[in-house]
Amino acid sequence: MIDYNLSKKILTVGATAKPLGGISQVIANYNNHVFTTMQRVEYNSGKKGLINLLSFVVAFFKEFWLLMVKPSIKIVHIHTAAGFSFVRVSFYWALAKCFRRSTIMHIHAGAFADYYRKHPRFVGFVLKRCTRVFALSSQWRDFFENEVKLNNVVVLNNVIEPPVTIKTDPSPQLHFLFLGHMVPNKGIFDLLDVVAENAHQLKDRFVLHIGGALNEDKVKSIIVDRHLEEFVTFEGWVMEQRKVELLNRCDVYILPSYIEGVPISILEAMSYGMPIISTTVGGIPSIVKDGVNGSLFTPGDKVAMAAAIMSYVDSRDLVSEQGKHSIELSKPYLPDAVAMSLEMLYKSIL
Repeated sequence: MIDYNLSKKILTVGATAKPLGGISQVIANYNNHVFTTMQRVEYNSGKKGLINLLSFVVAFFKEFWLLMVKPSIKIVHIHTAAGFSFVRVSFYWALAKCFRRSTIMHIHAGAFADYYRKHPRFVGFVLKRCTRVFALSSQWRDFFENEVKLNNVVVLNNVIEPPVTIKTDPSPQLHFLFLGHMVPNKGIFDLLDVVAENAHQLKDRFVLHIGGALNEDKVKSIIVDRHLEEFVTFEGWVMEQRKVELLNRCDVYILPSYIEGVPISILEAMSYGMPIISTTVGGIPSIVKDGVNGSLFTPGDKVAMAAAIMSYVDSRDLVSEQGKHSIELSKPYLPDAVAMSLEMLYKSIL
């Protein structure tokens, strides 16, 4: 938790912390474990609707009021994604600049590089005038420094909930877990193709749990049409207790994404002792070390994905060994470690 006297000098701005996705979950984790005593301005996320517009306006005037009546606030820490999210928070950033406060832009989006390349002048204008830009990994820092030409970038680890251990019954099958929105750029349909194409090798040895939202009917249809019901279980969008149960129950986490920042779901799975199967995109290589705590491959390489899955199905010793490394590698992302790093960064600005 951030020191109380320091927290009075910080105002955080971001979407309401409803855990309906990775970024929202990160903000919820910050609010619950790091920013618990800090002043906040929150708005409903989304691109359309009168409610979201009203929420934006209310949050804007709340920020205005707090900056006007509380000169003790020295830093405005803004969480953002790409696209409309960045446009929206640019108004909060501009307001903080008008009040001559230091500003931090904390960028969570895996698609931010593509967004910047479409709007380089606007994005560059804002980021170059921030006091600090927080990146999620060294790979993202390199992008901001080398392509956007920023000299104000620092890396701050994502924060995850501490793991909660519960007992589970042993299983003869190895249980794999996918959590996330079920859209093509998360690789879910590649994963289902790989499972279907290797069903004869996986039968009686493998179970895949899919937790996610969007395209539910399509995913369910693929499971039925390709006769995967025996070893693929659709969990729906999992939260709270069910999520904890799956993180304890499953042995290997898989996220074959095409675009990512630093996935909170991977970090959570690591903290529960799972090896990770994922791709070489975004900041994933900064947390998943190929051959140490997981297996990495190029997005869309189904042959490599199948080989990675089989390597764990064939060796529970490998699962155990790499799972231990995952636990160690996840420790810098637990709340106490992140809060300590964040305090140092705040103090470097004040």
